[in-house]
Order: sequence, then C-alpha cells, then structure tokens
Amino acid sequence: PPVPLFSPRHTSRFLSIWTLTLPLTLIATMGPSGALVAHPLICWALIGSEEVGHIIEEPFGSQVGGVLSFTKDRRTTSESLPLLKFCKQIQGDIQQIEEKWITAHKSRLGSVGSPDFANAGWADDGGMGDG
Repeated sequence: PPVPLFSPRHTSRFLSIWTLTLPLTLIATMGPSGALVAHPLICWALIGSEEVGHIIEEPFGSQVGGVLSFTKDRRTTSESLPLLKFCKQIQGDIQQIEEKWITAHKSRLGSVGSPDFANAGWADDGGMGDG
C-alpha cells in the first residue's frame, strides 16, 4: 500500500528541526570545533537516508503536483524503476517474435495471412478466451 502523504512530510519537518537544533547539543558535548566537523557529516547521513526512503516509497516515479513536466520532448519523472521503458521493450520483442513466426510458417498459413489471435483466445483478456 502507498505511504500516506503526511508521513514523509512529517519526517522531513522533524528532521529539519532536529538538524537545526543539533549544533546546540554538539557544541555542549564536543566543543565548537568538534561540532563544526560532526554536524555536516551527521546531516549528510540523515538527509541522504531520508532521500533513499523517498525513492523506495515511489519506485515507479511520481508526478509533482499531478502534472508531468516535459523538457526537449522527454517526460521527466522521478522514477527509479523505468517500468514503461521495460514494457515497451518487451512489447517490441514479442512483436519481432510474432513476425518471425509468421514468416517461418507462411507456407502453412497460405492466403490466410496473420493468425487470428482474437478468435483463438489470445485477445486482451489475459489469455482467458471467451469463457
């Protein structure tokens, strides 16, 4: 199930406040020079982990504000798993296999041409046929 919107927002707000107040504690325990070194490293680790969490929550990408943005005729999303690209590649491979099969069996097909997959139960019903 998808993660509710308030959860990542709450985590981001909490992390922002926590990292802004962290130097107060670090200075008291490590001194100013230790806090100056430790604070950026801690923030980098925590904010990087949060970003990985956002990517894991939306592996197929998301539309910012419900709108896709276009740059130089390319769709821009934040997808880490380009599912649409994979599906189009698989579709092209299947079409090539079908064309090779038809070419190889053209003598058996005769004047019929392409086999009628819709009547053979291969329609867009998940291969379940009419029943």
